Amino acid sequence: MSEKSPTTYERFTHWIASSLAVKLMVILFLLLLMLIPQNMVRSLIYERQNYQSAAEMDISGMVGGAQTVAGPYLSIPITSRYQDKDDKVTYRSHVITLLPEDLKITGELADETLHRGIFDVIIYEAELGLSGTFDLAELEQIDLSYSTVHYDRASLVIEISDLRGIDSSVLIEWNGSPQETRAGVPSGSRQGIHASLELSPEESKYSFTTDLAIKGTKSIYFTPIAKTNDFALSSSWPSPKFTGYLTPDERTVSDQGFTAAWQIHSLNRSYPQVWLDATHGFGGTGVGVELIQPVDFYSKNQRAIKYSFLVVAFIFLIYFFFEIGKRMRIHPLRYVLVGLNLSLFFLLLLALSEHVGFAAAYAIAAAAHILVLTAYTAPVFKHTRALLLLVGLMIFIFAYVYVLLSLEDYALLVGSVGLFVILSVVMLVSRKLDWYDLSRTQNDPS
Repeated sequence: MSEKSPTTYERFTHWIASSLAVKLMVILFLLLLMLIPQNMVRSLIYERQNYQSAAEMDISGMVGGAQTVAGPYLSIPITSRYQDKDDKVTYRSHVITLLPEDLKITGELADETLHRGIFDVIIYEAELGLSGTFDLAELEQIDLSYSTVHYDRASLVIEISDLRGIDSSVLIEWNGSPQETRAGVPSGSRQGIHASLELSPEESKYSFTTDLAIKGTKSIYFTPIAKTNDFALSSSWPSPKFTGYLTPDERTVSDQGFTAAWQIHSLNRSYPQVWLDATHGFGGTGVGVELIQPVDFYSKNQRAIKYSFLVVAFIFLIYFFFEIGKRMRIHPLRYVLVGLNLSLFFLLLLALSEHVGFAAAYAIAAAAHILVLTAYTAPVFKHTRALLLLVGLMIFIFAYVYVLLSLEDYALLVGSVGLFVILSVVMLVSRKLDWYDLSRTQNDPS
């Protein structure tokens, strides 16, 4: 009795199941589908970063945020006489801002790491010493012929961005005489402290010294407002990031901490030595340091998720070539489960890195997924050599991605060269394949 020939429906379903073109379209569709869980993991990374930022804001709300110190400078009120064309006389109040001739700041940062849940927040207490001089002769730069200068109502001002960081009184030695400070800045909406002074027009030179203990979170900046500025800062924190308007002229960084020094001249700034009212400001001219975490695993997780599509595509490509090379059939559902498994790799990497660090988390997550994928694929790969080759290729892919994550400056170069080499190998391996013959072989239902 002759075998029953397959029906048209059976031939069609067999063609759907075995057609290389259909299989490639299914794989491409699944790759695009895998973007959904990968985007969900990306959103989760941003959410965890927001939790970390919330922890930092919570602690900085109690201790003090990033601090910027500007000053001291003199604030001197004046009353000016104005006469219009009708000889009507009016009087207006103004404030002169006079900057110091020289300013020296030396500081020592004592760092501490506070914990809020699983998040670490770096705080510091800065012991600062400030000294310098003023020269009232600089007032000649402003036309005061129709003004009365109220020398007896002058103020010495130190702007501090977050007053919550001050936990002790501040005394200023003004020409050898101690002056008590009070909260507030006489003019403007900025924050700070000031000391009331009585200046004398007959005396031009004045000097000051003061000690300032201030707490803050993560970073501290100084504003070089004098003609000549000499700043020196040291700490036991081993991972500083020098930021601001200018970089340090001298710096040393080691596992025991850092030291940094700035020598800045007035020619480096955009505002004059003396001005009237709010004509100028100090914004954007601060120099300082940020105490950064040695390993920011959230930024590395963000970079890792960018390579998620590459990892899934490589694994799918390996499965596809094993499928056509070994004449085996891998059901699309297996591709789906493999893709979901690889997407969970980045979720597991994020969860573990919050507790054990990024490097250890990557090694654990990669080893776990390679073991699971090997066990899941073993029944399909009937040859031990083929299975071992698959394991080796997966280890190579995970190691290659980790190298890309580690080489921040050369990631583009290494990534581009690596992708070129991988694509070239794929082209060389597949150059002798007769795709039409493979399609005819797989489409033959007999």
